[in-house]
Amino acid sequence: MISDIDRKSLQIEYYIPEDTILTADEHLLEEVLRNLVMNAVKFSHPNGKIEIHFTEDETFQYIKVKDYGIGISIRFQSNLFEPRRNGFSLGTFGEKGFGLGLSLSREIVQAHFGHISVESEENMGSSFTVALPSNKKTVFLILKDKEKESNFTNKMIEKKLLPISCDSYEKIPELLDRISPKCIFVQDKQDNLELNTFVTKHKSNILYAYIPILVMDTNNVPIHPRSIETDWFFDEFLTKMQAIT
Repeated sequence: MISDIDRKSLQIEYYIPEDTILTADEHLLEEVLRNLVMNAVKFSHPNGKIEIHFTEDETFQYIKVKDYGIGISIRFQSNLFEPRRNGFSLGTFGEKGFGLGLSLSREIVQAHFGHISVESEENMGSSFTVALPSNKKTVFLILKDKEKESNFTNKMIEKKLLPISCDSYEKIPELLDRISPKCIFVQDKQDNLELNTFVTKHKSNILYAYIPILVMDTNNVPIHPRSIETDWFFDEFLTKMQAIT
């Protein structure tokens, strides 16, 4: 990729704050950025520039890769992330490609509970934006009462929280490798062995033990064993959670 950048005499400009922190699988995120930058290089004119921006709001962190190349027609944008449907395309120096990198990038971003979008105009360039859940507002949910899950989730969204539902305790460690949530909210029976095992393992993992667990029983009554969390967390956070249940 470096040789292609040099060959086209492209300038790469970064607009990323020094204190930026992203929680994602390092290697997979590198793959996404590599694919997006390679795509921008492919369709950029010689002596052009590529911009990489980072912004964030209350629920998402955004990475945008912008080029000023040949752009993408409206006709092709709808199938851009479908490798079998987006067609064969040539770059400004005749580079070949079928869009497999974009398809893979979308799969990776979706695995992080994010999304990827494109804005483009022919002969004006393209902007690809990756949106990843913000660490500050993400909450993992394990709800045994599935009938209440949709309503509960909607209320959390109204409170500017980003809920991510998990089917089982076994999936939590895998998700924690990608996303660092504000907390883990669990609704389960108090004497559930699976729950107790999960809490014990979580608190013994030095990488994730700082992430608090809020445990409620199926009647939304707090379960407050000392091994799960400290008083300050329940005093400060439980009040907010009860207000939206």
